[in-house]
Amino acid sequence: MLQAAWSYIENAVPFMLIALPIIIGWRIISAWITAKSAGRTIRETLTVWREILVISFAIYIIWLASQTIIPHMEWIDGGFVVSIPENYVAKFNYIPFAAISDAIYKIFVDVNLYYVIFLVGNILVFIPIGFFTGLLTTKELKFGHVTLISFLSSVFIETVQIFLSRMVDIDDVILNTLGGVVGYLLFILLMKSAPKFVEKVKCCS
Repeated sequence: MLQAAWSYIENAVPFMLIALPIIIGWRIISAWITAKSAGRTIRETLTVWREILVISFAIYIIWLASQTIIPHMEWIDGGFVVSIPENYVAKFNYIPFAAISDAIYKIFVDVNLYYVIFLVGNILVFIPIGFFTGLLTTKELKFGHVTLISFLSSVFIETVQIFLSRMVDIDDVILNTLGGVVGYLLFILLMKSAPKFVEKVKCCS
């Protein structure tokens, strides 16, 4: 199970290494433009913790995309080739909680811990959506807003996966949305326990 979990990180490393300098460059240029328009220096414009969190969130988005909507690529004959099986038939599950109940059965009855990745993993991967959305937006978002953002983000991923020979599952949407809600609750906990830190992070866009 740990090996399977590690593979999700390992496969995304090349994408994140390519994206990191682009993301940092984008933040520097953005800070320079903001500073110039406000008649301030970049140092006066930047909030260190906010920049760290924005870059972390951007890296997370790249990682999520590499695992969900970016087709698997292979290096063949000196170039990258998108690997999508020919004549594939997309698989769908439109029955809510069908895959969830099946996974619970396999975990506790068949003692197949691989399905823990399906249940826990689908929740964990969307926790940053709820957490960072609440923390990094300068305007206050309500619980319903973050839930809707998490839901629509998951629906978008599942829709793209129709064309990528991957399983499209309504239970993924349910678990992803739950993860976004958990992330937002963690943000609320942070806001109550460290209000000055949250205010400092939110102060600049």
